[in-house]
Amino acid sequence: MIRGLSLYEVEYLVAIVSLFVSIGALGVLIAIVAK
Repeated sequence: MIRGLSLYEVEYLVAIVSLFVSIGALGVLIAIVAK
């Protein structure tokens, strides 16, 4: 039970982290282009 839940939480966390990373990379790219 705990293992499945933690696995689901890890998958959810990875999705959020990858989303933030892609947004951050896009923001840096825009900042470089705007400069």
